[in-house]
Amino acid sequence: MSATKTSDRVEIVDALRGVAALAVCWFHFTQGVGEFLPEGLLKKSGAYGFLGVQVFFVVSGFVIPFTLAKSSYTPRDYFRFIARRIVRLDPPYFVSLALVLLVGFALMHLTNSHAGRPPFQSYTQLALHIGYINALFGYEWLNPIYWTLAIEFQYYLFLGLLFPLLFGSNKALRITTALVLCALPYLNQNHSLVFWYFPWFLFGVYACYFNRKEIGRPEYIVALAVLGVFSIKLYGLPEAGVLTATSLLISFYRGKIGRVLSFFGMISYSLYLTHAPIGCTFINLSNHFEPGYADKLVVLFLAAALTISASYLMFRFVEKPALNLASRIRYRRFAPAQAKPDTAQSASAGLS
Repeated sequence: MSATKTSDRVEIVDALRGVAALAVCWFHFTQGVGEFLPEGLLKKSGAYGFLGVQVFFVVSGFVIPFTLAKSSYTPRDYFRFIARRIVRLDPPYFVSLALVLLVGFALMHLTNSHAGRPPFQSYTQLALHIGYINALFGYEWLNPIYWTLAIEFQYYLFLGLLFPLLFGSNKALRITTALVLCALPYLNQNHSLVFWYFPWFLFGVYACYFNRKEIGRPEYIVALAVLGVFSIKLYGLPEAGVLTATSLLISFYRGKIGRVLSFFGMISYSLYLTHAPIGCTFINLSNHFEPGYADKLVVLFLAAALTISASYLMFRFVEKPALNLASRIRYRRFAPAQAKPDTAQSASAGLS
């Protein structure tokens, strides 16, 4: 039994992206804006929203190799693959970076939040965003969520090279490669590098094996159990539970996801990029007026509405053109079924 497909689309992936983006947004709205919300049920409702990042990484672990396998990818296509990802990721990313700077400069002039200082430490800090390498040089991200984009991009760099090992015909080599990737977090615990997160992506990789019928259900379940043990030890029980549940949903969910989740899945990358400079800034500004509890509910609603509106505009005018442009970069050995790739899913994955 495999996941529901429509034109080679695994529909639950869209829902998972949408839910993950909303979870991270709600986490930052309820937890990330100082003392905006008092302790209570409403604030606690977002306490575990950060786990949306795990969902994104499992989705990337599934969709990227799933697409590469359908496209008859070989290492000769490595630079085309990276070019596709850059064209897909960077335009919305750079627009969000400009938005962060615009909001920062506006706050500098309208409030005392920056005490007359620009919203970045130096031009070096700003320039390092181009390669997603701020953390590697000890500079803060202008938007804290950018660290996940850096990990995703590192994953692409490694996956393009490791693909023959993970998806070759030698099953023993596949298992050995997966075990080595699981061991890397024990050898290098730098959270700015992808090595710490490889087991997260492997939950998606094994869902890809299963969905493509390259392994059976018993082998898939055993692999999830092994990955789960690694994850509980390394990351904790909630994280391991979300990683496992995401992989299982990708592999076994057979129902429809509905228009609402499809919409949020469609705008998930833009939503992820804009929720801090739009929604969190709006919530932060409202604190200057010392709103009451009922007023704070209205503020949360307005912050969500503004963020969703901005996200749709970002998707419509920046992300969708970038996605279409990326789909024009073809691999040298393009499978017949991929002559017109499904740009809504094949060109996107995970955070993107």
